Amino acid sequence: MYTLKEAYAVVGKPTTGNTKMTDTLCFNTTPEKCATGRQLRKKKGTPCFYCYSWRLINFRKNVGESYRRNYELLLSALNEYGVNWVAKIMEFIITKKKRKRVRIKDGGDVVSMEEFYMWLMVAIACKNNIFWMPTKEYKWVREFFRRAGHIPKNIIFRVSMPMVNQPPSGEFKYTSVVYSLAKYDAVKETRKLKKCPAKYQGNQCLDCPHCYDPKVETVVYSL
Repeated sequence: MYTLKEAYAVVGKPTTGNTKMTDTLCFNTTPEKCATGRQLRKKKGTPCFYCYSWRLINFRKNVGESYRRNYELLLSALNEYGVNWVAKIMEFIITKKKRKRVRIKDGGDVVSMEEFYMWLMVAIACKNNIFWMPTKEYKWVREFFRRAGHIPKNIIFRVSMPMVNQPPSGEFKYTSVVYSLAKYDAVKETRKLKKCPAKYQGNQCLDCPHCYDPKVETVVYSL
């Protein structure tokens, strides 16, 4: 039987004090290791060029160290012990922390193909939780969707578009886009397309459900 401290030493430590996503359990890894994002970060006109997580780890040394440690621990655990075992530890952490909402990758992106399957298993085990993962690892996510089969409604894997003002791809059911403020303001919401309201509510999610809602296929964020 693990304690939380022991579990954190194996797979990394989530955060609960995010001022934007209050009452949310957030699992982070370093954006320095994003396979796609670190390339996009070099290109103006991409959301990654403006990466808030990258700014955060450079502004706060302790956060950068924590995110790097999370990355190394999670990758090592998946490689050494496998998906099933790591999923059990994550299930233990989530159950102990007692947060209904789980944001996967508040910083960074998936560390390996296996991480997709791990979180799928966690969502199946934690039926009373809701999960959301944004990702730009297009190659991995295509392969995951091809192999995974049924994905429960309590977890949403949202594929993020690589360019600012790029419309959602028809290839994926669940997507997110980043628009300039003028284009964001002009968006007309539908049941399947919603705007993230954080821009106009103190940069906080509050009780907004859009990212986790399986009926919302595209979420629009403001740059």
